[in-house]
Amino acid sequence: MLKNHLLLILRNAWRYRGYTLINTVGLAVGVACCLVIALFVHDEWTTDQFHPGADRIYWVNGFMEQQGYYIGAPSALPNALLNETTHTEQVIRLSMGGRVIVQHDGQVLEENNAYETTSEFFSMFGFSLAEGDTQTALSEPGTVVLANRTAAKYFPEQSALGQTLTVDGEILRVTGVAAPPLGNSFLDFTMLRAIPPADLSEETTWGYGRSSLFVRLTPSSTEADLNADLALLQEQHMSAETGVMLKAEPLRSLYFDLRAPGTLKGNLQYLGIFATIAVLVLLLACVNYMNLATAQASRYAREVGVRKAVGAQRGQIVARFLGESVVIAVVALLLSLGLAELALPTFNQIVEKTLAVPYTTEVLFWAATLALALGTGIAAGSYPALYLSKLDPVRVLKGHVRETGGQAWLRKSLVVFQFAVTVVFLVGTFVVRQQLDFLQTRNLGLNPDQVVSVSLTDSTRSDLDAFRQEVGRLPGVMDMAIGDPLRTGRMPVTPEGMTGDDVPYLAVLYADASFIPMMEVEVLEGRAFNPDLETDLDDSVLLNEAAAQLFGWHDDAVGRTVERYSDDFQLITSTVVGVVKDFNFKSLRQEVEPVMIQLQASRQSTLLIKVDAERTADVVAGVEALHYQFAPEKPFKYSFLDERFDAFYRSEERLGQIFGFFAGLAVFVACLGLFGLAAFLAEQRTKEIGIRKVLGASASGLLALLTRDFIKLVAVAVVVATPLAYIVMTRWLSDFAFRIDLGPTVFLIAGALALGIAVATVSYQALKVARANPIEALRYE
Repeated sequence: MLKNHLLLILRNAWRYRGYTLINTVGLAVGVACCLVIALFVHDEWTTDQFHPGADRIYWVNGFMEQQGYYIGAPSALPNALLNETTHTEQVIRLSMGGRVIVQHDGQVLEENNAYETTSEFFSMFGFSLAEGDTQTALSEPGTVVLANRTAAKYFPEQSALGQTLTVDGEILRVTGVAAPPLGNSFLDFTMLRAIPPADLSEETTWGYGRSSLFVRLTPSSTEADLNADLALLQEQHMSAETGVMLKAEPLRSLYFDLRAPGTLKGNLQYLGIFATIAVLVLLLACVNYMNLATAQASRYAREVGVRKAVGAQRGQIVARFLGESVVIAVVALLLSLGLAELALPTFNQIVEKTLAVPYTTEVLFWAATLALALGTGIAAGSYPALYLSKLDPVRVLKGHVRETGGQAWLRKSLVVFQFAVTVVFLVGTFVVRQQLDFLQTRNLGLNPDQVVSVSLTDSTRSDLDAFRQEVGRLPGVMDMAIGDPLRTGRMPVTPEGMTGDDVPYLAVLYADASFIPMMEVEVLEGRAFNPDLETDLDDSVLLNEAAAQLFGWHDDAVGRTVERYSDDFQLITSTVVGVVKDFNFKSLRQEVEPVMIQLQASRQSTLLIKVDAERTADVVAGVEALHYQFAPEKPFKYSFLDERFDAFYRSEERLGQIFGFFAGLAVFVACLGLFGLAAFLAEQRTKEIGIRKVLGASASGLLALLTRDFIKLVAVAVVVATPLAYIVMTRWLSDFAFRIDLGPTVFLIAGALALGIAVATVSYQALKVARANPIEALRYE
């Protein structure tokens, strides 16, 4: 029986090979989309799940609730958690992601994400060593464990074990080389430096240090137990006036928390968007199958009638047609693997990953993939199977098989659904692109164009005047300033007249007197800093509009005073000498924060150089040469300020590319189904078209006749999709403090494009029928 079913499926597939190809390709594209996005979502979602007992590991820190950022945990907290509570099994201390200078064999390089921790790091986390012993690798001071990529950089043709590196002037012995991790981790370290165990046990201070804590709970303990312990310890040992609370976060959430440390970050919102896109593209493919299968009911009707006449039950007929759809889905699965392989290089470039189909390593992947294919086949074939199985054999064998009003309504509804989804994708692509263009071209309140940002070292800062003079002599250097708008501090600032403990914290930008004019920041009230006034160093500050409004000084901020901390952290009173126009120093997702500008160049480590666009490369090369004259022991680091601003929107750029990619696939799948449906319906009307041509109908009139119904359906889809797309994109745009206005233009363009694509798709089949010789259609009548 099974053999007969398979032979019949293959025979029908060959007989109607055009429709089989359309169904198979459509399902293959849908399954390939799901595979590619599933690989991405799985890779993101399983970050830090490879650690043993990952669900019991928590990150503990101090949290500045008013300012919304983390600070180091109290140095006495580890002992307190282990000795004064019953829910903590293990505690390690980890300084997060510092930058260090590494010297080796004449090389001077900077490494980011250099952590400091103890040897218990390897018993807390699931990292292993390719070389060395995890029990002793970090047990002694003066030792370091290198990531495998770091070891390959400094010791490319020899074992790193036992070698030495000079890190921040200290000679460290390499006692381990980490193996590649078993999965993603936000702990993307380049090296681990040893903290002596004694340092941890002897700490008794309840102030805040530079290290974070990672805590493993006992098997029966929960996050609520840990938070209760932290609240009790805070009440017993810490002052409530600091505005700091102890806070625990699950390890698995840190990858998605932008405020937590780590350079690798994910976005839960975008994971949901990508998963939704995959499901919708697969649904479009299933709708294609259902539409074509039900439209071709007359071709299968006689078979159903014969089977029922000889005693076949409805369940057997349902199984026969579901079997056909499952076979097509399995073939589509095999084809989708090839499509996924073709798509992954481009997709990896967009998402900056190295995803690959795990052909041999993941049994769960293959089980899920096979389940996806079977589920797709059953979902796509369920309605056609149920519809065909209920046909009346007597009417079928007499040739009375006609599409009912309900079936026609369903078919039209499915076409509307396909193109409504397509229009939403098109609108999403256009809106994301427009918002990204808006973010990248908006007036930031300062001008970062043609500004080179150069990192200063201790040597260049100690002889800064001489260094600046030499840089200023380089051809192409137009102006210079000390300051970095993307690197601000924070401090409590008390405006005159304020009493109480609720002191506002302001972002603080340390700069010299050249920063305001060079960066073209507009002074609204008062004046900018005057380099000739020594009193401006301690006695003067600038506020932006947001800070003046926060203090309630709308038009009279100039001349008022604030209490702030000086360079040596003494509380001093300074006068507001000017108010500058708000400028963006963070992502445009956020409102402009209140900021205070202090004339303290010594607190800043960035030299900004305005350069002639035609001599940028020469200036950079000249500054690099000067850097190594002044600081031969430190690597030269520079960047372009406008590129650093653009980096804020890398995730939006990625989203726009993915939207465009899958919008193209959605259009392809929808048009594929529409092409097949138009071909079948045109074939059904061959005799009608022949009669109309004999009676004098023109080709253009027949073309309008055959395309009219489809144009109506696509027009309905545009009407349905427009409010849905508006709601979806308005919700997405609400995450941005600065955003475009959603006008009608984008919806009109998307609708017109969808209509144009539909007309072009249907017109081919309509013209083919309209131009046919009517004799061929009527010769047997």
